[in-house]
Amino acid sequence: MRNKNIYSMVDYLNDNPKAKKRTNSEELVEKVVKRVLVNYGITKDELLSKKQNREFVISRQIIMVAMREKFGYTFREIGEYFNRDHSTVIYSINNIKGMAQVNKKFNQELEELIK
Repeated sequence: MRNKNIYSMVDYLNDNPKAKKRTNSEELVEKVVKRVLVNYGITKDELLSKKQNREFVISRQIIMVAMREKFGYTFREIGEYFNRDHSTVIYSINNIKGMAQVNKKFNQELEELIK
C-alpha cells in the first residue's frame, strides 16, 4: 500500500476493490478536500497525518462528515482513507454534528464547505 500522505481518494478507491465505487463521488470528495484545505490553510500531508493540532483535526472531521452524509461512504471506508479506526470516524462525525448544533456560525461554515 502507498504512503497515505500522498494518497488521493481516487488512488484509494482504485487500490481497494472492496470500496464501493460511486459515480463521480471520488472527484467530488476531492473538491471538498481542497475547499477544506484552503479554508484552514493546511496541506494534504497535514490533513492525513497523525498530528492533533486543532485545525488538522477539525479539517479531518469535516471531510469525514461530508464523506458520510453527502457521499454515503461507510465508516470503515472513511477510516481506511484517513488511516483511522471506524470508531474514530464515528466519534469525529458526532463531534462535528454536535459543534454544528450549538454554534450557528460553525454550522454555516460546515454547510458551505461540504456543499
